Amino acid sequence: MANGNEFDALKEWGADVDLAMTRMMNNPDFYRRMLSIFIKDTSAEKLFQAVEDKNYKDGFFLAHTLKGTTGNLALTPLFDLFHTITEKLRNEDNYQDVTEEIRQAKEKYTSLLGILEGIGIKRE
Repeated sequence: MANGNEFDALKEWGADVDLAMTRMMNNPDFYRRMLSIFIKDTSAEKLFQAVEDKNYKDGFFLAHTLKGTTGNLALTPLFDLFHTITEKLRNEDNYQDVTEEIRQAKEKYTSLLGILEGIGIKRE
């Protein structure tokens, strides 16, 4: 059973845990399950690789998917970055540079993994 302080580090990281709890029917165990599913998914790594490989079409679809997922989980810092990446990769005829956003997303994603591991949500 989750306690009231369980997600404090996630809040400090920038997640809107109160909004997430509303979306998760105020069920912390359900939120934990959804976070566990999110971190076991490899879409973020695939996005980072796609952009590195200049495969912007796949990058767009991955960023769009991640934008939705992080939005639903109220992982606001990643949502904001994936939203920007999605918009910059939306136009196939005029891709915009996303190097800085990808760098920031990698940092935030890595720190999120550490926070989640700290509260017992692991990738394994």
